[in-house]
Amino acid sequence: GSFYHASKVAATYYIDLACRAWNLKATDIMQGVVFGNWTPEIEEYQSHTRLDTDEAFGTVANRFLVQAFIEHPLTIYGKGKHKRGFLSLYDSTQCLNIALNNPPKSGAYRTWNQLFSVYSINQIADLVIDAAAYFGIKATKQYIPSPRKETTHSHYYNPDVKILRKLGYIPEHDTAHSFRDELFFQLEELQKHPLNEQQITTLESVVKPKITWSN
Repeated sequence: GSFYHASKVAATYYIDLACRAWNLKATDIMQGVVFGNWTPEIEEYQSHTRLDTDEAFGTVANRFLVQAFIEHPLTIYGKGKHKRGFLSLYDSTQCLNIALNNPPKSGAYRTWNQLFSVYSINQIADLVIDAAAYFGIKATKQYIPSPRKETTHSHYYNPDVKILRKLGYIPEHDTAHSFRDELFFQLEELQKHPLNEQQITTLESVVKPKITWSN
């Protein structure tokens, strides 16, 4: 659990009330974990978005990718059996365009799950390790105590994603393919702008959790 997730639950009620009270229309998106820093526009114009990897704003997929880059063990919280939904940045922008081009009626509130594949954290680590090996990088796992109040063992997780598919969402690639493409794209960028020792040290410091939900 987190204050972020608690705020999402509260926001759902607030947005629904606003739609009914003021005849607004809203799509409340429950998005999975977004990974990567690639879209066709980014590659064409070299106008990069952020690739957050820290514990507060980063995502586990981005953290694993960067840890593989700097040959730091992939830090898996707890047992790593907890599941999450994932989609690439490109697929995320595609889904947002679908929402904008297919608005609900005035006064209507709707919500949908925005994701493509469901994986455990262990499985995501394995995908990154396989992708890294393709480029000659030896990535390894490291299990550490979870700093969060969350289950890290196997649990029920089966989100419904039918709405987006009905509106025309077609994923660019399967998640494994997207991870490999993303790693290749990032490696190309790193070759253009090699990291110095200080930058590597900084990245090593921000990928390790310091914030905990325990006393």
